[in-house]
Amino acid sequence: MTTPVMTGLVSFAIAMTGLFLANMLLVMAIGEINRRTDEERHLSYFGFTPAKMLLILREYRCLYPDGRLVIYLVASFGLAAAGLVGALLCLRTTLR
Repeated sequence: MTTPVMTGLVSFAIAMTGLFLANMLLVMAIGEINRRTDEERHLSYFGFTPAKMLLILREYRCLYPDGRLVIYLVASFGLAAAGLVGALLCLRTTLR
């Protein structure tokens, strides 16, 4: 295997790790929010949209102002984005 292919595979693995961590942290944030809210205001664990993601971030910040879970969540999304960009750049150089 060539160097760009190996670098692309490692970048893709980093991206998938970031997405897995982000998903796990998002589910943890939903659990923390549901623990503090009333039964009728509970958030569902299924069906993620950008609007629901922003609602989760806003509610978590409101309920836990000193909570670090959101910081880790955004950092893991950044890790995933960086890994995907790296994988795409390696794919581009490999296909030339």
